[in-house]
Amino acid sequence: PRAARRSRTLPRMLRLRRATPTDAATLASLRRFVHAPHVAAEPGVYAALEGAAAVAAMDERLAGPGVVAVVAEHEDAPVGYVLAQVVRRAASPLTVERSYLMVDELAVAASARRLGVGRALMAEAEAVATELGLARVELDVRAWNDGAARFYTALGYAPFATRLANGA
Repeated sequence: PRAARRSRTLPRMLRLRRATPTDAATLASLRRFVHAPHVAAEPGVYAALEGAAAVAAMDERLAGPGVVAVVAEHEDAPVGYVLAQVVRRAASPLTVERSYLMVDELAVAASARRLGVGRALMAEAEAVATELGLARVELDVRAWNDGAARFYTALGYAPFATRLANGA
């Protein structure tokens, strides 16, 4: 069903590949494009992360169970990545067992925006989900992030839950 929504045709000169542990520094550098706006919008929630600490955090994330990351390269330079994790929820008295791919991070360098990189990375995440036998891809968007909400809506994603908070 997801594959029918859009083609996996890549923009010119764009190559996608699975990330490896040796990509931690590259992905940590690209992470700033997605993380910095979060720190600016919610400094009480998100901490600034730079240098060796950023690389170590990415290295740890890449080594996590069920984590899949895909790097986008344009003319052999990394310009984005998607990082996702397989989530398996056991049945409970109130819910059924379910598994899905949770997209935790999608980062695209400012210089590569509006070139189809994000679309290509999300299509690849959906393909990975299919390869793993997962029928669903989920992701979170912060309420202040209108651009991300528009992007994912254009890809066919729709809200399915609303999380509310009281206080800081």
